[in-house]
Amino acid sequence: MSGPQLFCPYKETRVNTEPASLTSTITIRLPSRSGPAHLARSSQRKRLAADSLVAEDETTFANRHLATSASIFFRQNKTYPRSFLWRVIEDGRVLTVQPCDLCRPPGTSHEAALTLRFVFPTSIRPSGVAFSDSDSHSPFNIFVLTVSNELYTLNLRPEFFQRSSTTDGDVSEWCKIFLPSSFSFRFPHRIAARHPQDLLVSLHDGGLLRLARASTDNGSSWTETFFNEGGWGGSFRTLIPWQRSHTIRYGNVNLETATATSIAFSPASSLEDKHHMLTVGLDHTLTCWNLNTGKIDYRSDLLDVSHHTQESRKHFIDPSQTALVDVVNQSLRGGKDRYYVVTFSPLGPGQFKFWAVSDGDSDGTIDVEDLHPDENLEPPLPSSEILEIWTMTQFKLMPTDAPGTMTLWVLWKNNTQYRLQSLRFDLLDISATWQTEWVTTATETLRDEPFPELANDGALDPTDKWLEYLFSPGRFSEAAIEASLSIYNQNINGQRDQNTRPATCLQDSVCSAVASSVTLTRSVEGDLEFERFRTDTNFQWRRFFRIVADLERKRGEALSLGFDTFTDMPWVVSADGCIVIRNCDDTEMIWHNDWVADRASSAVLSHHKAHFLKAHRLPEVAKMAALVRVASSFRDNFSEALIHSCTMVMRSEILQEPSQSVQARIRSFYDRSNFAGQVSDDDYDLLVGSMAELGGTKGLTTQLFTNVIGSISQRKQRTKTDVTLTIFGELTLVKGAQEIIHLNGQILFNLLVFLVFLWVEELERKSPAGLAVPEIYVDILRLLKEFEVLNWMAKTRRLEIPAQPVDELETSVTRKKSPHKENRMSTVLQYPWIRMWKPLWLKRYRTMSSMLTESIKHVIADIGLSNPTDYDQQVMWQQRTLLRRGDLNLAAEFIAYQPNTAWAQYIKGRYYLLTGDFAVAVIHFKKAAFNLDAKANREGASSFALNEQDDLLRSTDHEYFNAGLPAYYNHVAELFETGKAFTYVADAATLGLQFMLGSPGDSETQRMRTSLLSRLFSSSVETCSFDRAYSALLRYSDRALQHKDLDKLLTRMCNVNAIPQLLSLPLLSLQIEAEALLEAKSKTAFNLIAGPPYHKILYAWRVKRHDMKGAATVLHERLQRLRSVALSGRGASQTAELMQEYLLLINALATMGPDEAWILAEERKSVDDSTVFGTAKPLFGKSSSRPTRKLVTIADVRKEYQAELDRMACIESDRFAFSGGGGGGAEGDADAMDIM
Repeated sequence: MSGPQLFCPYKETRVNTEPASLTSTITIRLPSRSGPAHLARSSQRKRLAADSLVAEDETTFANRHLATSASIFFRQNKTYPRSFLWRVIEDGRVLTVQPCDLCRPPGTSHEAALTLRFVFPTSIRPSGVAFSDSDSHSPFNIFVLTVSNELYTLNLRPEFFQRSSTTDGDVSEWCKIFLPSSFSFRFPHRIAARHPQDLLVSLHDGGLLRLARASTDNGSSWTETFFNEGGWGGSFRTLIPWQRSHTIRYGNVNLETATATSIAFSPASSLEDKHHMLTVGLDHTLTCWNLNTGKIDYRSDLLDVSHHTQESRKHFIDPSQTALVDVVNQSLRGGKDRYYVVTFSPLGPGQFKFWAVSDGDSDGTIDVEDLHPDENLEPPLPSSEILEIWTMTQFKLMPTDAPGTMTLWVLWKNNTQYRLQSLRFDLLDISATWQTEWVTTATETLRDEPFPELANDGALDPTDKWLEYLFSPGRFSEAAIEASLSIYNQNINGQRDQNTRPATCLQDSVCSAVASSVTLTRSVEGDLEFERFRTDTNFQWRRFFRIVADLERKRGEALSLGFDTFTDMPWVVSADGCIVIRNCDDTEMIWHNDWVADRASSAVLSHHKAHFLKAHRLPEVAKMAALVRVASSFRDNFSEALIHSCTMVMRSEILQEPSQSVQARIRSFYDRSNFAGQVSDDDYDLLVGSMAELGGTKGLTTQLFTNVIGSISQRKQRTKTDVTLTIFGELTLVKGAQEIIHLNGQILFNLLVFLVFLWVEELERKSPAGLAVPEIYVDILRLLKEFEVLNWMAKTRRLEIPAQPVDELETSVTRKKSPHKENRMSTVLQYPWIRMWKPLWLKRYRTMSSMLTESIKHVIADIGLSNPTDYDQQVMWQQRTLLRRGDLNLAAEFIAYQPNTAWAQYIKGRYYLLTGDFAVAVIHFKKAAFNLDAKANREGASSFALNEQDDLLRSTDHEYFNAGLPAYYNHVAELFETGKAFTYVADAATLGLQFMLGSPGDSETQRMRTSLLSRLFSSSVETCSFDRAYSALLRYSDRALQHKDLDKLLTRMCNVNAIPQLLSLPLLSLQIEAEALLEAKSKTAFNLIAGPPYHKILYAWRVKRHDMKGAATVLHERLQRLRSVALSGRGASQTAELMQEYLLLINALATMGPDEAWILAEERKSVDDSTVFGTAKPLFGKSSSRPTRKLVTIADVRKEYQAELDRMACIESDRFAFSGGGGGGAEGDADAMDIM
């Protein structure tokens, strides 16, 4: 860690501005004044098609995604939305406007999450966009000047960014076009908006064009007024080539040196007759124009040089410089000054000037005074490297709460690099602070994280490391990776991808592209060269990374500096994103600063020191920073293999229950990490040398380590609010949390390996009196355990899918997921943790920069992982959330962080249940049983397991916990029943019944017993364990339920043809009910051919119980139905079965005595033979009549049998004919057969 030259109290937080989904971007094609009339009547609105295309090269990527100009507009009204990020892309033809508020007020029905994409017929001029806030709270104006000299006035309402339907109307209602006649012979250079009815345009000839309209005008008509120092003669002279003075070529236009390149206006509170416009010309002059008279009230050199030499006249300002003047509305020196102006001269190293504007003579003019004429106010450059050329891009001067105290923000650029510096000073006494109290902004440590290196021991797969690095949330944009993939395929593989987005996963596409460029070869001896394959694969990943890093570097180029005066927070807008500037927290203050007393001003510390550090004196803080710096430099010398081994050992230490003493664990950590073989003597000497600033090992104390740990583990209380985070606010908090979590985890890991190594090498034999290494070791591991979980949440991406009802949870084998095309990707930290978090209220803090850092710290603290009890609760809540939303892959990763508690075992069982691994699930359910059953829960599980807001447990599930083992196992059986694991349902129900032995016979116990018996019965029936089902059925106390389940048992056994087992069941008191059920089924059976043979089963049942008359009765009924089919001619294939049925009936009657060989049978005049085949309705011409009973003897059956034999004989000898009569009855039936 190398400390910067300037003090770092601020930290950047980069936020990608990619749309949340395709439907969140609305494209609106604007008409042209000279275009077709139909385009002016309606907006051409459609889904953003450009986002579904992939840039095939760097030029296309820059055109689609990198802005040529961009900034942030902040509305002065306290309305929502009030912050808008605008960007000009695609060769200047597209203007995108996107809300970027961090939170929204209570009562807002719709979030402003839409991005409007305005497509212009021609390109927008450089510096041709101006925003202006209206007097009302609803609309605001955008003024756009195109190369075709058309002035667009867009009157946008907040609803445009909240509901897409609001842009479906006539575009001409809010888009007006005006073509100034002045542009026919003059060229505009800059546009600035004083307010919605007053625009100023700087012209190439050094003049100014004022465009004014009445408050009732809509922007289709403007009044043009010229301001020119030389009058009409000067303006006409510029049109004559030989009359022109010195000009500067910019684009396609020759600009006069008097052309205004930067414009500002006097404060709105100024008197109406003394409104001024302040301009900085290319000739290095500051000019104050009176907007009422059109005259120049003041003019001076930017450096207030009264007498120019001939040499100084040759210096001119680059026309691309747009921010060289700013105005502050304050009045000091007894009210003498009306306001103050700050200018910047870009000549040489650059120099600021501060001017006081006061009233002049009675003619309305003003006086401008140089406040510090003798001061050389050159700002310090971000770097002292000779080869680096830094240019001041933009600055902002903002007043503070203290009268006369200002804050100056300066944005520097060096190619695509940028630095943001600031200075807090007294405007009237600037010499005391200008040289000593400049501060800077620290960059993200995540951005500085080195790319993966290939381990020498070959234990790591380079593909996994590279995927984790490249696809770390927020590191690279998806568009940059897609474009890099296309470029890589063209350059490496020689193939040109289609510009459409691939249907496969982007990670899979990248892996396939890299893998296709590497080949597994054989050595001369014929062996496969796996090591060379790994090396080549890693090399190709590095080539792909260089392409991504180059595009990402271009995305990060700073374009402008914005400052929200309402929240006092600076913003930096880059080519493809924005950077929010927040305060450093305590750990970041220690990490990014050297804290050397002679380099840190006491005034800077008093303004910027964090809350925790205020409790320590500067020498103590410097020593804390030195400890962090020494530990960091020690770890920086580790090889990739040593870092990997230390990480693995550290994770085993924090995730496994300790079984050794702390001293033994430290020694084991040292041995398993192989410090002795990996840390060389040179590394050891460097460590000893770096510890000199600590005073060697004697300078190490427990208090020193505790102070550093305390800066990480501090917790704050907050007040709940009603405001809600926006999507942009969520992304900002996620990026800030990722940065703080990563940095804190890195510091803790560095301290851990430093402490372990130093303990074994030096301190174990003779430890300083004030250093308790074991206690420090345990404290560091406790915090590392917390930040490991937080780091997993921050870097793990997931698809936001709404949770399904608990009743619909199934195993992964049976679950069918529907596509969610518009669901957003987010991190586990963002959804659900940050989404359900309420941000801090701005009134409690001085600036939004400090509030944002406090909010990030509170988010981390509110997750509640610092306390062991809170850790268990929150980790299990997170796991339940993952299971509830079907993120089984993430839940599998998160299992490692679960504590070893009964509730954790239960949740593991739920996980394995959802994955279909029922054998493992039942093991974890059993482990959790004895600590989740007792009413006085020994683990206090009732405090979190039975949370009414638990989205994994239904409201009816709570009664199963802390109510005894029978209730618990009844719940487990229900879970397996939901997963259709009926074998495990029976096992769980059996366990529950076993634990009910000796239970009191109250109503609650009976209800639980009935529930368990019912589940045992149902699962046994499903698994065809009929003996167990029968045993459970006999134990029923509910007669109605017993009768119902007996029907289920008989039906199931008949369906699976378990007839012998059915007949062997004793049934005891259920015998009569069973026979009645079988008889009812035989009477209602629709299909005698394909369905279960209920008549035969009932016959066997009665024969088994020696009821021959009943058996003969059921055979006769079946015989009648089969005979009906045979006579109808529809069942010729059943003749043999019919004859067998006759013989079976005759034999049954013959077993009875002569006097008993008879039965009472039902007789129908006509038989509906549709019941034989199971058709839904009777045959044509058939009708059913009420049955009558008759006496059937064995002789009658033998007679019918003989008649049937004769009929069959006639059929076989072809002695039959069909009669076509339609008479009624059996003889006149059209289907009857006549025997010849």
